[in-house]
Amino acid sequence: MITVFIIDQEPADRAAIRNCYDWEQNEFVFIGEAGSGTEALNKIKETAPDIVLTDVDLPDISGLELAKTILGQYPHCHIIIITHCDSFACVRTALRIGVDDFILKPLNAKESGDEFASALQRVKTSITEYRHRMLTEENTSSSPETAQQLMEFHHHNHYGKSNHLISLAVEYIEEHLTEPDLSLKKVAASIFTNESYLSRIFKQEIGISMIEYITRKRIAESIRLLNHTNLKVYEISEQVGFRDSHYFSICFKKHVGITVKEFKKQKRTDNRTV
Repeated sequence: MITVFIIDQEPADRAAIRNCYDWEQNEFVFIGEAGSGTEALNKIKETAPDIVLTDVDLPDISGLELAKTILGQYPHCHIIIITHCDSFACVRTALRIGVDDFILKPLNAKESGDEFASALQRVKTSITEYRHRMLTEENTSSSPETAQQLMEFHHHNHYGKSNHLISLAVEYIEEHLTEPDLSLKKVAASIFTNESYLSRIFKQEIGISMIEYITRKRIAESIRLLNHTNLKVYEISEQVGFRDSHYFSICFKKHVGITVKEFKKQKRTDNRTV
């Protein structure tokens, strides 16, 4: 399911959005709503929605400023503006910020309703393709590892590799591991080298792809936090660099072989037997 969050100061307009489209049939699910930008940012931090639907006219900050803030914190979030504002300046600013679409109210008008449905389907396709690509890139190991193996990998010194570029790349990854936008492209840019070349020699030197390397490091760090803190799953997900707690849970299960819930239960059992 694709998660959706609504932001509009008018309860009636939020209700209109919920009722104007067959959300469940099209594999969308609502995970929250807010009447102001401040309230929205607090809730989005906990829910990490795939799609945000927001008006421009909000009581505390502009919906355009809000969209800019959300995309700065969650670059893979998709935003659709739904508003009465039809000025060219408003539309231009929205597109420059990087919103996916700009739809005029009311949504019960046929033209706006059709545009809204089309916009949702385009975003759905984009999200589905992104998820598939990420899971494909991550799926390089044939079997899950134990928590101990991941921790050993996490603490292993990878700096002794012969290629100086790899040492620089690993150092950059270590320093920026908790940043959600950490990527091959960003690492390559930071050490002034070509992405394709870095990807190839990284796998040759380390033995796994950079994406897999980053994920293992993050999962290992999440194990450390699970063992030594009482943080909630979404908090751990954020602290180790995952933008989406659901995706974090998928990666955790793939690498450790059990779910986060099962791991925490196992930890409690181990503590009682000590």
